[in-house]
Amino acid sequence: MKRIVKRRTIKSRVKKFKYSVPDEVLERLVDLLHLWGIREKDWALATHFAFQRCGYYMVDKRNPREIDVIINKFVLPWRTEKLEWTGIPPRGSRFKRDFINFQNTTRCPLHLITFPLGPWKIRQITSPHRYHLPSGKSIMIHPPYLAVRARTQMLVDKVMREDFHNRIQRWSAEHRWLYDKARLRNDQPLIKSCKAYFGIVATLMKKNIDTNDTNGELRGVGMGMGIISGTVRVVRNKKQFYAFKNREILVAEDTNPIYLPLMKKARVVITDRGGVTSHAATLAREFGIPAVIGTKVATKVLKTGDRVEVNTKTGTVKKL
Repeated sequence: MKRIVKRRTIKSRVKKFKYSVPDEVLERLVDLLHLWGIREKDWALATHFAFQRCGYYMVDKRNPREIDVIINKFVLPWRTEKLEWTGIPPRGSRFKRDFINFQNTTRCPLHLITFPLGPWKIRQITSPHRYHLPSGKSIMIHPPYLAVRARTQMLVDKVMREDFHNRIQRWSAEHRWLYDKARLRNDQPLIKSCKAYFGIVATLMKKNIDTNDTNGELRGVGMGMGIISGTVRVVRNKKQFYAFKNREILVAEDTNPIYLPLMKKARVVITDRGGVTSHAATLAREFGIPAVIGTKVATKVLKTGDRVEVNTKTGTVKKL
């Protein structure tokens, strides 16, 4: 008599990866840029959204739905400053209304990274890689090896200075992850780009022995004109947002679009990282918020409840 063996069907536990931002949102993005008269050849999808569509399923945990777009600033329908690298439509314009409407309907913050900046040429940010949307439209995407190569150039670019040097820690973690995946796939262009990046970082770390004087005074880049006193509130993550009170001094490592409601309520904004072209500095100029950017150690030296005096003209912060 034959023995009947019952086999259990084991369901696969591997879930199909879902893009952080679906293709339907990218369709709306194409329509928005067409409305502004911007063609597909003048912009490209960047960072982890482009990586995901190249098979590298990375998610930016800081703000997983923020769409990064590299765009030629000369095709923008509004004027941008010479050293400005974040394209923000002017207040009161129809472009600003379109911009806000897109973010509200898709629930995806839109970050326009404008180039060229300094010695950069627009050909360096274009990409031969294209991604085809369900509607038949195709968009350019910035593949990982080009992104790593571009970031390496940013670090050695003297025009960009402090703002990009403050990104080394985050970029290095991302590139280490990409390097490990590239070795499994034998992706030689990405492996070479990552090795070049790590070599540049090692060189910079030897040269850049820069410490901030913490003997009662912090220094950074001042945004605004005046001396302001107030109470500090250190915010390190989203869970601490609810505790922030109106007219307190916001102290954070860095800011991104989800910090905007707090920045509007803040008396002053102080950050560890950043420079004149950082996200915090850009919003400080846009909304007239006093700020001191790039103090390096503010979140380590200052504590919630401390009373400080901030001179936004000289970029100094003193404990009272």
